Amino acid sequence: NYARHTSRFLTLWIMLLPVTMVGDLGWLALPVTAFVTWAFFAIQEIGLVIEEPFSVNYLPLNVFCRSIFEDTETELALLGGDEGGDNATAHDGVHPHRNFPSTAMPPFF
Repeated sequence: NYARHTSRFLTLWIMLLPVTMVGDLGWLALPVTAFVTWAFFAIQEIGLVIEEPFSVNYLPLNVFCRSIFEDTETELALLGGDEGGDNATAHDGVHPHRNFPSTAMPPFF
């Protein structure tokens, strides 16, 4: 995993940074190093989050998917014109607007 290698390299680089700056900055090298450390590790974390935006539950995707599914079913019911019947229910185990069983919903429902 390349993220592990970049983290190790960044840690090594940050550990050697004060050694290179102490000759020019003296004690001011410590707060400068702290700020640079914060900035670089924040950039690395942002990059990891952007790389896989859906790995952590930032968005309620189940709610969005359910809403899309129900809206689609409603529209299909309006277009299908079933009188007295609900198109969202299965007839003989097969959904009326799809060619697969109505129990074949994705696991997030």
